[in-house]
Amino acid sequence: MRVLAAVATAVFAIALGLPAGVLAHGDPASHSLETERLYVSFTAVPSAAVQLQLHGYLNAAEKAGSPMSVSLVAAEVDVIEDPSMLRKPQQYAEFVSGKLAEELERPVGEPVVVVTPYGMGISGHMLSNRRFGPVSRAAARKLVRGVELHEGADGDELARAAIVAIRRIASAGGNPLPARVAPAKVAAPVPYEPPGDGNGAWAAIGVFAAIFGGAALFYEVLARSSRRRRRRSVPGELALEPKTNERG
Repeated sequence: MRVLAAVATAVFAIALGLPAGVLAHGDPASHSLETERLYVSFTAVPSAAVQLQLHGYLNAAEKAGSPMSVSLVAAEVDVIEDPSMLRKPQQYAEFVSGKLAEELERPVGEPVVVVTPYGMGISGHMLSNRRFGPVSRAAARKLVRGVELHEGADGDELARAAIVAIRRIASAGGNPLPARVAPAKVAAPVPYEPPGDGNGAWAAIGVFAAIFGGAALFYEVLARSSRRRRRRSVPGELALEPKTNERG
């Protein structure tokens, strides 16, 4: 058992020494919004109809000249770098746009809308009163005023709140959307994958399995060898040992 404990300790130490990119994938929403207009928490996925409607509004806003990105955040697993930001949507929206700016190596030239069960936040840049510039906190509060959300809000509620924000942002930019916006025909957000080749998680699992499997095999070999030595030391079993030819 002492050997097994030592092996387990070694495996754990090696796992801790793996590159950060293998075991930690960063902020899910930020990585997803690098290539997509919508991030949807897997813990609160909107119904198909509501998700198509949300995609329709994003498409309509982009066509009208007011492109934007939306993040529907429902649980702490969506804000792994700082779970407390789930309750601080405006701070999280600023964090996401900052991360995007780092990855894109330029300021985010459109609004980033964050919706959580605790409220909404807007960051990035947008057109307002014929002027283009960063979204201030005061402007963000005005745009989301009156939108009610509650702890435990489901995916449909988060999506509908985002639709209200999309309409208001487009109007503030001088590009009001029509009274009726047709839903998108296809809504297929790309699932979140870590940066790189997307195989980081599987690499970590493979490394761990290889190390632990090898350790287990090594322990089994030692255990069998120990059992053979114990059997040889029992007098009643000496006759079972193979005979050797001796010449004297």
